[in-house]
Amino acid sequence: MQTRHLTKYLIVLLISLFSITAIIGCGASSSKKPVLMKIEVTPLDTDLPYGIEKQCTATAIYSDNSTKNITDLVVWSSNSDAVSVSDSGLMTGITFGESATITATDSPSGIEGNLVVTVTDIILTEIQISPEIAILAIGTSIQYTATGIFSDNSNRDLSSQVTWLSDNETAATIDDWGLLSGIDEGIVKVTAELNDTLATTNVEIKACTLQGIDVTPENASIPKGLSQAFIAMATYTTDEGVITHEQDVTELATWTSSVPDIAVVDRGIANSFTELPETGDVVITAEFNGEINTGSLIVTEATLQSIVVTTEDENTSVPWGNTIKFQATGIFSDGAEVNVTEREDVVWSSSDDNIVTISNAAENKGTAITTGIGNAVITVIHGVESEGGIKGEFELTVTDAILVSIAITADTGTSAPAGLPVIFTATGTYTNTTEVYITDQVTWSVENNDIDNVNVLATIENADGIKGHATTIDAGVVTVTATTPNVTPIEGTLAFEITPAELMEIILLPDNPTIVEGFTQQMIARGIFTNGERDITTEVDWFSNDTDAVNIKNISGEEGLISATNVATEVEITATYNGEPKIEGLLPGTSLVTVVEAELVSITIEPVDLQPLSSGLTRQFSAIGTFTSTSGTHLLDITQEVDWRSSNINIADIDTNGLAIGIAAGETTIIAEYSQPGDNITSDAELTIIEEE
Repeated sequence: MQTRHLTKYLIVLLISLFSITAIIGCGASSSKKPVLMKIEVTPLDTDLPYGIEKQCTATAIYSDNSTKNITDLVVWSSNSDAVSVSDSGLMTGITFGESATITATDSPSGIEGNLVVTVTDIILTEIQISPEIAILAIGTSIQYTATGIFSDNSNRDLSSQVTWLSDNETAATIDDWGLLSGIDEGIVKVTAELNDTLATTNVEIKACTLQGIDVTPENASIPKGLSQAFIAMATYTTDEGVITHEQDVTELATWTSSVPDIAVVDRGIANSFTELPETGDVVITAEFNGEINTGSLIVTEATLQSIVVTTEDENTSVPWGNTIKFQATGIFSDGAEVNVTEREDVVWSSSDDNIVTISNAAENKGTAITTGIGNAVITVIHGVESEGGIKGEFELTVTDAILVSIAITADTGTSAPAGLPVIFTATGTYTNTTEVYITDQVTWSVENNDIDNVNVLATIENADGIKGHATTIDAGVVTVTATTPNVTPIEGTLAFEITPAELMEIILLPDNPTIVEGFTQQMIARGIFTNGERDITTEVDWFSNDTDAVNIKNISGEEGLISATNVATEVEITATYNGEPKIEGLLPGTSLVTVVEAELVSITIEPVDLQPLSSGLTRQFSAIGTFTSTSGTHLLDITQEVDWRSSNINIADIDTNGLAIGIAAGETTIIAEYSQPGDNITSDAELTIIEEE
């Protein structure tokens, strides 16, 4: 019986396609075959990311204002090598920054539809897999979708472009379009990958018992000529009867209609047709793996009286660059209100495509994008208006583009060492996808992310001319924020890492000294860091390239102390920090040491101009030796080589390093003596000690 009714329906439908144009609500018909009037080429978004494919759709609009997807019937072409297009309308961006016109041509009539696209530098930043399900029953399947998130915050369906993988093909396999089929028990990680960007999701394949299926809605009513979607949900349980999960099996179930003369059903979509003579009650049945359930459908004789056009957010004013989803609600003679937005026998149009462009493609019918500033009337019409067709209108005002997001970047990337100045930049993205430098228009702030570190890690400027200029102070992670002064502020943030201060240079002192053979010289290493300068003598490793002539110590307490043991010229002394042979591309700290054979001729005690010293206090003395050699006169600090003494230790005493301490009021002589073969060289200085006040 089902086959007989289906055959009858197909015959009626075929006849109607060639000879009848039915109009809901007016009952008018015409014996003329609808004529192709126009071809619309979509998508609405004309930005084509470099290297990414995008499917074009060709939608035919006929003289009776009906529409049809003719993507596979037209001839596709591109006027530029910048964008290629396949025979099926699949575009690929090849040359960044270039534009191309994609054309869909109906060969019999020569009618063309065009779409201008531009290859952009938008890049894929993330892939999201949906739906997220925890369990899939053995013997069933699930269709995954891969959605690409791009650098301009747009998203696209990449399901046909990604590479789908299952890491456990004994448990489940997945095809090139993301359809996963459960085979045996196990955990499966599903991966979607494109251009080195990937996403994963896990699903457990289990041997579950099908408890039953539910069909929704249980009861539905539609005017003749419309359709109704039914959904079949399967419930699975363990052997003990505990529910494990529910699964949508609408695409897997077998669907039947009790009265095909009224409505037929396929994959859950029940269609009634104006060409079919009968109305009334229909039982819609879904069968899946032996489980059966039904829904009730009433097809009425109601006729379309009017169409009301609305938007999702009910706004009549939107900024330039926004995408708007319109809805057409048909008001029928029995009071029924039915969504007719995506019906093939309605056509959407805009009074000014330069302000609003609206799509008639099946996948996004009624979706519009604002392309300019001004007013436009959006119209949806069923049938031909001059022949009693019914239309609905919506007047839309498009205002200037508004800021939707702020991206913050730094001239050093996402991190910088403490002490290094950083310049942050704010770029605003507007509803029309334009990007604008707004660094000087926002208020900058910085917050310490490390709750265990109470120190100020960074500061940032808001003064004119230096907005966004930051000073990094201490290591840690901060959040940099740029905020607009609007009543409803737009905010952008950036997590920024401040790493420990980096060494930029090592300076050795004294610079290229001359040392007398047999004497010592203390070297000092000064580190120039991103956050300042400090003594790193005890932190560096010291090296000599001629240890027979010049030896330098790394012993604790004597770091950097040179012993000159033999005459030599330009012995290289090197200091490295943390074992690094190079610092920021510069050579380590280096000094050239010359060792000469010389005779000490005199000693000078410093300081020369001695002020009285209070008892109990100390004063450091130095001994500077004057040496003569064949190359000239040399001055050398010989404080550690001389013998120090005080002529009256009851007045003041002095240690072996030249540090004197006042003991009692009076006068004493501080003496520095150097012993050498044949003669001792001495020098003295008078020191007065006064009582401490």
